[in-house]
Amino acid sequence: MLALVVSFSSCKDEPFATVTITPLGSTADGDLNGDGGTASKIYTWNNPQNIANYDMDITASSGGTFQLIVKDADGVQVLNETLVANQAPDSKSGLTLEGAIGDWTIEVYVTNFKGDGSFNLTPGT
Repeated sequence: MLALVVSFSSCKDEPFATVTITPLGSTADGDLNGDGGTASKIYTWNNPQNIANYDMDITASSGGTFQLIVKDADGVQVLNETLVANQAPDSKSGLTLEGAIGDWTIEVYVTNFKGDGSFNLTPGT
């Protein structure tokens, strides 16, 4: 199992944010955590299908945004969704647009993020 973590913080009193992506077979799971910081993570995920299922949520956020962008093997954007703290909805799920099979790119951005959240990508059916 491979887990990737990005964390930005230079002082204990400064805001921080982390994005962790854990690939599990053909699934990519991610967790977000922060106390007002900003972070980003880009990850390559192999999708053996031309579409993907996604779920994303902010489970206890009191500030900031969470953006999930997915690009297919040709670099074409097939998903671009954002959740904003304290605004409905606090979760989204569904299917990406159809794209090229192969190595897809997952981009996760959290800005002024205070709370936690998660996302999941699986090959579409």
